[in-house]
Amino acid sequence: MTQVMQWNGVERRDGLDRRGLDLPWQDERRTDERRRGGVGTRHPNPTESLLRGISVPAMLAFEPRWPVDGETPMHGVLETLAPKHERHDAIPSTAAIAGHPLHPAVVPLPIGALTGALVADIAYAATDDPFFARAGRLLTLAGLVTGAVAAVLGGVDFWSKRQIRSHRIAWFHVIGNAVMLGLSGISLGVRVRGGRAATLPAGLALSAASAAVLMATGWLGGELSYRHRIGLTRSEESRR
Repeated sequence: MTQVMQWNGVERRDGLDRRGLDLPWQDERRTDERRRGGVGTRHPNPTESLLRGISVPAMLAFEPRWPVDGETPMHGVLETLAPKHERHDAIPSTAAIAGHPLHPAVVPLPIGALTGALVADIAYAATDDPFFARAGRLLTLAGLVTGAVAAVLGGVDFWSKRQIRSHRIAWFHVIGNAVMLGLSGISLGVRVRGGRAATLPAGLALSAASAAVLMATGWLGGELSYRHRIGLTRSEESRR
């Protein structure tokens, strides 16, 4: 009759390593340990289990192209950011509801607000009426908030569509709008801290600069939409 032994670590005192011996109870013990999830089993990584099945949407995925032989690493990244332009059909907007693009629907709000701020500043310079100084401050705030919303919606389209980034004027449109938001933020800060006294000449100069940049970026946005067919739905014939 074979005597079943339990290895509790005391056997090491005699200088023998029983782990390498073929003892009759080893196979059964390994089976029990695997069943309990102990020795001999692969414990899953909780982070890996959590992230399994989560995929990054195509609009947020950014995978820089690795440069080929003879190219510098920066060249591969630049080609990913601003790929080579190719002729394309109408490019539907990603930020859209039922196919209706949201960016051009929101853009008139900051255009009207910042243009109104410039008009209010000119009226304040002509009349010295505090109403126009207060109106210019509120319109600048409205233009900054609605401009930020429009920038987010436009940024979704810009980064989700490779064809849009291939247009040089799209980059000028994005950079110009970022400059416009920066000028509007500075203008609002000057007006809040300085009160009516800050409207002239600093507020007027900043609102004029913001309106000028906005006019240029608005023109470029129209070029992207109506000349390059960006943000437009495809024709009925191409959808059939």
